[in-house]
Amino acid sequence: MSTIMDFRAALDGIVAQPDGTLTPFDACSGDSAADVRNYRFRPLAADEHDAYDALVRASFSEARIFSESFLPDARTRRYGVMHIEDGLVGTCSFRDASKNEQLADHLAEHLSVPPRRIWEVNNFAVAPDHRNGTASALLLFGCALSGHRSGVDALAGVIRSTAIPALTNFGLVPTYHEPLHVLGRPDVCDFISFYDTKEEESVMYLRERAARFFYSAHVMYQIRAHARTVKSAG
Repeated sequence: MSTIMDFRAALDGIVAQPDGTLTPFDACSGDSAADVRNYRFRPLAADEHDAYDALVRASFSEARIFSESFLPDARTRRYGVMHIEDGLVGTCSFRDASKNEQLADHLAEHLSVPPRRIWEVNNFAVAPDHRNGTASALLLFGCALSGHRSGVDALAGVIRSTAIPALTNFGLVPTYHEPLHVLGRPDVCDFISFYDTKEEESVMYLRERAARFFYSAHVMYQIRAHARTVKSAG
């Protein structure tokens, strides 16, 4: 029976180090469908870019907000969440935004120290069969931990107002400002949200929040499975 200590110990190995090092699945995997140990967060190779673009296109088209301009360019690094059986099931991308003075000034209002290195996060998407919370949580935690390990001060993204509540459950910090309209539609409002990846207290909080979320998701999956078994037996 896994404990929360097991999940704390596993977190570092399921997110790729800056050199790409990961704990292989045969050395650490889970025992339920909601177990984060059945997933890995890592940079994608060139031959995986088509699969990445297809998942982003499908996910944003489903939400009726897709634009070809959303797809990565040469300045963007693609990352993904890989499942032990299903392969690529989640996407996100990083772009250096350190020279974006407007973004830096905005984040400085919310951080203890003005940020010098900033990564912009885009293309957050999850395959339909893996929208159980675990893959989304790993995308967010993987982004934050990767930024911290790379010496980045903050990660920031522009997020639709309707999506923000679910993402703040994973420790993302929203900010209020005059709404942005990335799609050019007045009815779709977007706001900047961020992770503080420099302050040690913030990083410790992210780690513990992730461990507790992943452990709770694993246990609740087992509880629900037990309840279904008892109900069917009766």
